[in-house]
Amino acid sequence: LRQETQYYEDLHGNKIIGNYQGLKFAFSGFYSVIEIGQNVQFQETVFYIHNDSRIEIGENTQMHKTVFSVDNESELKIGEDAQFMDNQICIHNSSEVIFGNEVCIRNNNVEIGDMSKLNMGTECNVSNTSISIKKCAQTLLEERVYVFSNNTRQTIWIIEEGANFTIGKKGNFSGQAGECFVCGKAQLKIGEGFSINGNYRIVVNQGTSVIIGDDCMFSYDISIRSNDGHSIFDIVSKENINSTNDVNKNRGIILGNHVWVGERACILYNTQIGDGSIIGAMSLVKSNIPNNCIAAGIPAKVIKKNVAWSREEGAEDLIKCGQAYVHYTEEVQ
Repeated sequence: LRQETQYYEDLHGNKIIGNYQGLKFAFSGFYSVIEIGQNVQFQETVFYIHNDSRIEIGENTQMHKTVFSVDNESELKIGEDAQFMDNQICIHNSSEVIFGNEVCIRNNNVEIGDMSKLNMGTECNVSNTSISIKKCAQTLLEERVYVFSNNTRQTIWIIEEGANFTIGKKGNFSGQAGECFVCGKAQLKIGEGFSINGNYRIVVNQGTSVIIGDDCMFSYDISIRSNDGHSIFDIVSKENINSTNDVNKNRGIILGNHVWVGERACILYNTQIGDGSIIGAMSLVKSNIPNNCIAAGIPAKVIKKNVAWSREEGAEDLIKCGQAYVHYTEEVQ
């Protein structure tokens, strides 16, 4: 369109290839391709990528106060070790954004629109970021970890500054949306092979922790809370008795490996559940539950010991439960 050094743009099949420092531009086009090299810095830049377009940015890129609008079956791909700070990322209409391994995503607002995808590589660091997952959209975190939203509601994940948030391989957050809030200085750690259905609500309050082992299976409408969420005072001593830093650091939830949590169960702080156990539907858990048992009720109590379970309905062989999870129940202290 005009003759300038290191510049190329046309009306169809746009293409810019290069390695630039401090580049700022707003770009839109049809069936276009942008390839940008390594060690690039973007400040207050706008990317508008639409109509089957694609942009690929190399490793060690730094993005600050930048807006990405990826629309109409387009793709944005970011290389490894990128730094994303204070950005707005909007993915709409069957488009996709792919982050490489070890990307730092901090103070960002991410909106994953209808039928779109957000993929993150291994060991990505997400903090103080809001992720909104709308109709029929999905997020892939690490290796085969999927977060879905159906066609009626959106999913909300908020990871605050200083939070420790990790999910193992082959996880599946599916069904009718859900909410996950990990507050500052809190820890949410989920092991491999985790699955949860819709309408979940996971709240990890400041300074507390929730640790979930491998191969855990959660049903619909599960609620997990690591603290009360509001302050309670003793009138006589005038002291906060439920949410100080000292109290919070001793509050947490630990679930072992291969734990099955039934529909509409609520798990509160100061809970520990042993490997291979089952929590009955609509139960409220706020205690220590041993391994290989069924616990149910309000509050949940052990109703049967020495059990094992399998994801396969109608299984006829105990081995289907997994040999590692077939044990006699041990008494808790």
